[in-house]
Amino acid sequence: MNENKKILNIAYSKLFDLAIPWNSAEVFETACKLGFDAVKGDVTPAKDGKLIMCHDSFFYFDKNGRVLEPGNKGVKKKMIRYMSSDYATSLEYANEEARKNLGYYAKVAELEDLIKICTKYEKIAYITVRDKQIGSCVDETYRLLKKYDMVDKCIINSFSMETLRTMREKDANIKLSLVFGPNKILTKKHIDNAVSLGDCAVCVFWWKDALMAGEKLKKSQKAIEYAKEKGVELHFAHGSDSESYKFGVSCGFKGFQCTNSNAFK
Repeated sequence: MNENKKILNIAYSKLFDLAIPWNSAEVFETACKLGFDAVKGDVTPAKDGKLIMCHDSFFYFDKNGRVLEPGNKGVKKKMIRYMSSDYATSLEYANEEARKNLGYYAKVAELEDLIKICTKYEKIAYITVRDKQIGSCVDETYRLLKKYDMVDKCIINSFSMETLRTMREKDANIKLSLVFGPNKILTKKHIDNAVSLGDCAVCVFWWKDALMAGEKLKKSQKAIEYAKEKGVELHFAHGSDSESYKFGVSCGFKGFQCTNSNAFK
């Protein structure tokens, strides 16, 4: 259904209609096979500096020592920065439905897994840097992008201007994305911040209801027009099923982090 070829279809770090764990190699590869243009993953550094794919800076564990997906509080919590990458990537996700479908428990992935998979399928690696350890995250992300010749086939996404400035210092041409929210009004300041970084989209983090209800959209209209004047692309983060996808396209958004596998079809 994607008639506008300029729309960037991004698989969110979990596709909620599929029984595949967050930020796993399995969800990255599935998204590529489903035809997404880009695949999103969130990174945080382990003790040895390698980047682990996780929505948060920690893991919760169930009683069997398996990792619980975000939103599920377990019996134990461990910070990733205290783990070795070998230990982190030996951990299994406690997703029984996925195990039944896959025939095994999916394991925690590294950023290198995401980049290798995107390289294989010629997709864009959409990397969200959420951790406060900015220097180590940016250095290792950039090293891997250079290793796989993916610097011009990626988007670095962050809530943090400092993170994006640090990445911009690494490379004058790398594509960036500034995300804000959730459910805040888009302002001209957000657009100006993106302009100051150069080649930077603004990622509007609204839930589906906030977009469809129109209140946030109406209050953000001047900033949306300002973004067009400045040549800044607007992306929509989290909540893009087929209904909100169609509505977002009609509002002028140019990129979507889709949370359902068929949102853009």
